[in-house]
Amino acid sequence: MRRYRRPGEEERWLAFGPRGDFQCHLTLDESLTVYEFGADYLLAVHADELGV
Repeated sequence: MRRYRRPGEEERWLAFGPRGDFQCHLTLDESLTVYEFGADYLLAVHADELGV
């Protein structure tokens, strides 16, 4: 689950188990666009200073 990001805050993702118990969290900078965050993986795109 991705938390709502207020202006100036870092993006933060939370992971929960099948029973709804908290598993872990991930804090990211703005250069990374996350598409999926699982228990043991992260699917994302990193853009460099040229946008590539």
